[in-house]
Amino acid sequence: VEKYQHSPINAEQLCAFARNHGGHVMYRLVKEKLNQLNEAPALQRSSSVPDGSRRMALAPAAPVLLRFRSDKTEKVGTVTQEHHAMPSDPKPKNKVVVSNRTLAQAVLAMSYRKIAEREAKSLKKITDFGLNGSYSMETKSLERCGICLEMAPCTQSAGELCQARSCEGWFCHPCLQKHVSTVIADTRFSVPTIRCPGCFGFVPPSCWQSFSESDLKSIWKDNAGDLLSLRCGDCDEPGSLLQTACQNESERKEVADQAFDSLKDCSSLVEQWYLFEKGSMSANDLVATLLELWGHEEESEQKTPEDLTKKFKAASKLVEDDGLRAVLQLSILKRYPKTQTECCESDHCFRCKIHTHHEESSCAEILQEELPEDGIQFCPSCGVATVRTEGCNHIICLCGENWTWEGDVD
Repeated sequence: VEKYQHSPINAEQLCAFARNHGGHVMYRLVKEKLNQLNEAPALQRSSSVPDGSRRMALAPAAPVLLRFRSDKTEKVGTVTQEHHAMPSDPKPKNKVVVSNRTLAQAVLAMSYRKIAEREAKSLKKITDFGLNGSYSMETKSLERCGICLEMAPCTQSAGELCQARSCEGWFCHPCLQKHVSTVIADTRFSVPTIRCPGCFGFVPPSCWQSFSESDLKSIWKDNAGDLLSLRCGDCDEPGSLLQTACQNESERKEVADQAFDSLKDCSSLVEQWYLFEKGSMSANDLVATLLELWGHEEESEQKTPEDLTKKFKAASKLVEDDGLRAVLQLSILKRYPKTQTECCESDHCFRCKIHTHHEESSCAEILQEELPEDGIQFCPSCGVATVRTEGCNHIICLCGENWTWEGDVD
């Protein structure tokens, strides 16, 4: 069944597949079901029950089942299931005999159900773009915490993602909460990457927020807003470019139509979103996919096209987590820095931090004019101007980039 790649058009296709590829698989599946007496009552009939009644209890027989090739049917064989009575039951054990025909009916029914379950899991809607992933957070009792080294109920910081990375670290909730809160508190005005203290793998926000207090989630949201903060050139009030997430399913559907109105197959895009959400894809790569989908250039210092602004704002509102939404918006602002404030729609260049789009000069020329003679270098990732006041040449930018300051330490 797992090898079957497409939905069968009819029973004949499925039987042909089973005949050529999966006879042994079908036999194993049916035998396992027969062993679960309580879960498959339809197959548990005494040999005294006529075959006709047994077939009616299962399902109407498909004509194509009669074409099941005899050699494969014989390979499946007649399964005899022994039901042992309980010690307190004086009755002798009964034998349940299932004929080849009945077994073939069960094979067909199970095959359709398996394929339907697999397709239901793979079915994706465009409104799934931006949703937090669902990861099992298995808790074990009385494990030794990898941080405090005390025996306590522990969990892995990213649940099944850590298990997939073969992470052997287990941590108690108080230590995990302290680990996350320390990282966030030490990186004000930014959205830091939370990593597992055991394998140093990426921990999605939906994982660490499941065991964090509401105050920490509020700080995370404030940091996301501060990352995109600016001051309006008209009203001189501080504000943020961070979009507000959709509040309900009907709003998500409306916003998704605005962002992806011409998209026919959304499965690939939703798949890439979940890769980004769990840290397997960068924000730059996801934004590049969106720009290609919308038919726009990779980067431009011209004013951001209105249709691109509209579509990206709509796509941003689909992102459930504030931090991930801020990271995506920051990525598009690196490519299209000419934007407008939310309050007065005043022109603003996010790269140069000035209240104009400076059409006659490039961003590089504007930044060069504002530079002092020495003492400032730029982050190779986000381009932010950086001053080193003390310490070594190793720089960790607010965007998370690690780079080396050029020149002598002194």
